[in-house]
Amino acid sequence: MASLFRSIRLEAAAAIGLMILVAVRVLVAFDLKPMWDLTAADNVVDRMRFDHVAAGICDGLFVLLLWVVLVARLICRRGVYGWAIGAWAIGSGFALYHGWDNAADFRFGSVWIGALSAGLTAMHLADHFKLRRLLMVSCAMLVLPLGLNAVHQITIQHQRDIEHYEQNKKQVLAEHGWEPGSAEQRKFQTRLYQNEATGAFGLANVFGSAAMGLMFLAGGVAMAAWRGGVAKSVKWTCAAVAVLGAATAALSVSKGVAAAAGIAFIAVAATWRLNRKRPDAMRWIAVSLFVVSLGGIAVLWRVALLGIPPTDQGERSLLFRYMYWDGAARMLYHNDPVLGVGPGQFQRQFQQHKQPYTVDGAPAGQAVCPEDVIDPHNVFVAYLATLGVGGLAWGAILIGWLVRAARNAADAWSEDSPAAVAAPPRSQSQWLIPGAIGAGWYAVVFFKHGPMMTVDNAIILAVSVALFVLLTGKLLQSALDERWMALGAWGAAAGILLHNQIEMAMTHVMAATLMMVILGAAAGSAKQSMPKARRWPAAIPGLAACIVLVLMGRGVTLQHYQRYLVSQCRGDTARWIPVENILQQTAAIRELNATWYDSHLYFQASVWDFSRSLSLLKDKDGMGMMRQWLKSTRNVAEERDDPRVWKLLAGIHSQNLDAEHDRQAAFHALKMLLRCTRYDIGQHLYAADTAWAMGDRGMARRWYERALILEKLNYLDPNSAMRAQDRRRAQRRLESAG
Repeated sequence: MASLFRSIRLEAAAAIGLMILVAVRVLVAFDLKPMWDLTAADNVVDRMRFDHVAAGICDGLFVLLLWVVLVARLICRRGVYGWAIGAWAIGSGFALYHGWDNAADFRFGSVWIGALSAGLTAMHLADHFKLRRLLMVSCAMLVLPLGLNAVHQITIQHQRDIEHYEQNKKQVLAEHGWEPGSAEQRKFQTRLYQNEATGAFGLANVFGSAAMGLMFLAGGVAMAAWRGGVAKSVKWTCAAVAVLGAATAALSVSKGVAAAAGIAFIAVAATWRLNRKRPDAMRWIAVSLFVVSLGGIAVLWRVALLGIPPTDQGERSLLFRYMYWDGAARMLYHNDPVLGVGPGQFQRQFQQHKQPYTVDGAPAGQAVCPEDVIDPHNVFVAYLATLGVGGLAWGAILIGWLVRAARNAADAWSEDSPAAVAAPPRSQSQWLIPGAIGAGWYAVVFFKHGPMMTVDNAIILAVSVALFVLLTGKLLQSALDERWMALGAWGAAAGILLHNQIEMAMTHVMAATLMMVILGAAAGSAKQSMPKARRWPAAIPGLAACIVLVLMGRGVTLQHYQRYLVSQCRGDTARWIPVENILQQTAAIRELNATWYDSHLYFQASVWDFSRSLSLLKDKDGMGMMRQWLKSTRNVAEERDDPRVWKLLAGIHSQNLDAEHDRQAAFHALKMLLRCTRYDIGQHLYAADTAWAMGDRGMARRWYERALILEKLNYLDPNSAMRAQDRRRAQRRLESAG
């Protein structure tokens, strides 16, 4: 057989690009510092910012890779998975519909489109057994940088962070605006002293879900190498990588990960044991559908059996999942169940529609759930609530992937399945692909983190890349018992989808791409080639991918233009641009069809300085422009009912541009703001401070009291609690207004 690089050149190039882009999403996102970075301000080193524009370009490249693979299959007259591409196109259409004039919806929707594109690319590439092996091994070897960094963080970096904090405590407190001995400092120290390995993922369950999938893949690769014709040194090294994967998953200290991994392992063991005697793939389709539903069943069982906890103590994580899902159902009922609320709108809608619960000691009608989450912590609920019918289409892809992974695992142990795949002919080109991917990984991480890399980080990166290239190159040229790789992929698919019934890793910006690539590779048919297909029907999926790519390009272009305009109007006091010019820039945005109201809003909010800008509106023309802008903004606020727009209007009107008219408009905007954010402490505090400044002590008192009540219920999220000085100000003003 010809070498991999010669026989499927275009698809091999797509595989290289896919794994490099996965590294961009995973390794760049996995920061070298914890999420609560303790580095003092004077020691911070500038580094590349992976902003929304760069992320959008990355997502577009995933779609481009999918298009390249579809074109390659069209040229060779090989079939495509039309059902999956069709469902992906439907969901992408719904996401882009919401993102057409809404930047937040576009950002979230773009991430999801890119992640699913990566998974579909992996699914098609995995039809060739060599590329399937490449994807499995490459994903498994991502355990190396993630796991080694995690171990380094808990053994070395954590102690360094504590020492830095103890030596620079006054400076750290000053940078955060905290007072010594305050509740904020105590909460911060509690979080700091917890020895976590999650890095920039920030969320133990998200990190654990990713590590669990890699653990199963690495285990399957290790068993395939152990049972195949591989040198002992390679066998033992692969076994060590699998152990590192298990240790990395354990370091997340997630109960959900442990439970999901245990259930997935039982499913893998049952598949191996039963199919050795009587292969029956259909049986495992039923098993896979049951496995993926266990997470939701556990949550509903918990609430139905034990009810709502009567106190603030005790385990509440599953109860909160129930609250998220209840809020999702309510927001769909009050909005459009066909279209959904939009990928970036869940948090805003949840603030309005989450159900109030009552517990002992809490005021009647107060919400026990203190979180205003951006995701319902269930991949199917997330897609359904935000994309409606499009979310159902994407959910069908996930179920289809799980079923195909189960079938592949069962079929691999059938009587006509070879015990091992013969080693391909030796070829120097076999080293080019892992070498190119390894070089891409190194370049990506160094470009992002280079200025702040320590000696430890540089060593970890070099060791990870070197081991990846050596192991992948060896495994691509060796005889492997790939039945075990099929079992590992099935375990990864089952564990990931099971855990993501109560978690958000598959919709998380950093982890979604890796999750989808694992699932897509697991669902690949593992055959030599797909059946022959007629050319023109096979061209339709490629056309759909091309259309999605063009529409995403529009969004990325608008994001770039928005960032350019903001940079032009930002500056110090000496360079401050008059507000008339800002309003003219807004008109220019509209004329150029950049109709995102979010873009318009962010642009205004980023350059607006009330005290300076309003003083510049002295002439009649300037005031006329301001009134015209306020009218259009009020129309947007009424149409979108977005709290950010109401807050912007309240801030402008509270400056008393036109006495009583602006006073009434300001209070109306504040009331609408709080109607949209019934449980937001910060917004209530802002409304109370604004009312106090406008002289309405009664309204200010009501909102201060509400903010203090909400803080008592907000026992999970210290980041959204009041600062000590804000709390004292609220209490002092309540006493004076009493």
